[in-house]
Amino acid sequence: MDRKQVQHWKAGFEMAAALDREEKRRRGPDPAQAIAVSRSMIRAARGFTRKNLLRDRSDARVRERWGILRKRLGRTLP
Repeated sequence: MDRKQVQHWKAGFEMAAALDREEKRRRGPDPAQAIAVSRSMIRAARGFTRKNLLRDRSDARVRERWGILRKRLGRTLP
């Protein structure tokens, strides 16, 4: 692909994006979509917190077991 083809390709994407923005402006806000996005974000935030807690517990167990191994081997491990 040469430079001219890339510029033509890029111009096509920019034109499509401009037409999409204009269409969205013409239609106005979509309440159903806004609610769906909001609910999705809330679910993601709740899941993120839960995953972090599970990961933290797992990390704590790994650190605990690592400490036990270090004691058994006379602290020769880093």
